[in-house]
Amino acid sequence: MNAKTCVTFSNKAIRSVIQRVFTEIKEAKIKRTVSVRRNNQEIEIELSVAICYGSSIPEIVKTIRKKIGEEMKQVTRLNVRSIDVFVAGIDHSRGTGGMKS
Repeated sequence: MNAKTCVTFSNKAIRSVIQRVFTEIKEAKIKRTVSVRRNNQEIEIELSVAICYGSSIPEIVKTIRKKIGEEMKQVTRLNVRSIDVFVAGIDHSRGTGGMKS
């Protein structure tokens, strides 16, 4: 039997993958709900984050985009068309090295 298999992911499942990435990024946390838009097998992701004071914002945003893209490709095999990161705040509760939970 050579049947073609179709797998669909809910937006909630995609958000869970994204949240998993943030367990590895200590210098940032998701600030608001993640937005996911789909077009066939491509997705567009928008998210707002708070960055830990003292961290290099461009480097952290680059890391966020890279890790989300890698994780989405590995876990879902979906093509990520774009990852838009909006820095909604700076967390002053701690210096560099991590965010306060």
